[in-house]
Amino acid sequence: MNSKTPSSIRFPRRSAHAAIMGGLALGSMRSLSATPAKRGTQERSEAGLGAADLDNAILPWMLKNQVHGASVAVARRGQLVHARGYGWTDRQAQKVVQPHHLFRIASISKPLTAVAVLQLVEQGIVSLKDPIVKYLPLQPKDPRFEKITVLHLLQHSGGFDRSSRFDPMFHDTQIAETLDVPLPVYQSDIIRFMADQPLDFGPGTRHAYSNFGYTLLGEMIQVVSRKSYQGQVQSAVLDPLGVQRMQLGKTAKNLAHTDEVSYVPDNDKRFPSVLEASRPMVPGPYGRFHLEPMAAHGGWLATAVDLVRFATAIQGFTAQPLLQDSSQQTLRKRPDFTKPTASSYYGCGVSVRPVGTGKYNVWHNGALNGTNSLWVMRHDGFAWAILFSQRSNQDGKSLVGQIDGPMHRFVDQVTDWPSPSPFEAFL
Repeated sequence: MNSKTPSSIRFPRRSAHAAIMGGLALGSMRSLSATPAKRGTQERSEAGLGAADLDNAILPWMLKNQVHGASVAVARRGQLVHARGYGWTDRQAQKVVQPHHLFRIASISKPLTAVAVLQLVEQGIVSLKDPIVKYLPLQPKDPRFEKITVLHLLQHSGGFDRSSRFDPMFHDTQIAETLDVPLPVYQSDIIRFMADQPLDFGPGTRHAYSNFGYTLLGEMIQVVSRKSYQGQVQSAVLDPLGVQRMQLGKTAKNLAHTDEVSYVPDNDKRFPSVLEASRPMVPGPYGRFHLEPMAAHGGWLATAVDLVRFATAIQGFTAQPLLQDSSQQTLRKRPDFTKPTASSYYGCGVSVRPVGTGKYNVWHNGALNGTNSLWVMRHDGFAWAILFSQRSNQDGKSLVGQIDGPMHRFVDQVTDWPSPSPFEAFL
């Protein structure tokens, strides 16, 4: 979500190894303590579900990349076959990650918003061709704003280009000063500020990834459903799947959910908080940005199992379809402005790679200071989610960028998947 390149994260070799081995609490063994007197004490836990081949591939990868904490879930043709935590939820307290622990999923929030919008389209409440100003009381200065449609926002072609100027979701102080309002700023402030800004290009003419565009969609969902954004997504998208743990996250560390992991900052720097006018200095994940206004594009907390359950519903493996066939096609449709020769493209809330006639790999990733996440639906019926409590490895490289290709190989190399476990045991 934030395109800034993070600085290196460094862990002592011994601590990184202890943390990763500690993560094998789910169906394997973990160290109870890192103190010299107790090092080597072992305990077996049966809290998770796992394929040994996958553990044997992921653990060396985590050690190589000095990963603090992670959660991985895999489904095979709609059935859960892997649900494990690795490393620590909090390295100081040495609490082991388990499948029920929540992570910020950042931009994997966008597929949730897209599905909620497409459901409203199915119900005839919203049309993809409708201008967004039909639903939101805006008075934009740029006349082109009134031509932005629901479909444009879903496909990131609304006319907002953060690479040309800035991403308003990370410019709280500028917005507060311009509008003469106190920190923190909220969705309504950001939308009012952006209504006074010129667009960067004509709506529908090209792709430019826009967090703000999904903020507008989240506001539209509230208006037409007459519920809160979270309430509509919960009742229409998550409840039918039995997903109850997912919720919108909070920025401040003291407001974290009981089951939420601690986030490892991109670096040791502290930043003036955007949560208070007094601007106290805070670690990056806990106030350099304001998570609450990011709800529809980056604000959700989830477990890896939650996201895999969501994926299996989109894949059509649930008894009750989450989307009709026509909406499935819309989700994966190549935008008109995308070259037919492009090997991959962004559909409606998801990235898409055609891999044969009627076959697609679909995915989304997410990134914030202290967070990296990956959500994949593969054409052969596999689906997985990988959640990290840090953004980069010791070389400053995105963890998702490092795990994406290898994870396909890791899954393909598994020779003995365990008997499937009911999703309900982990939701």
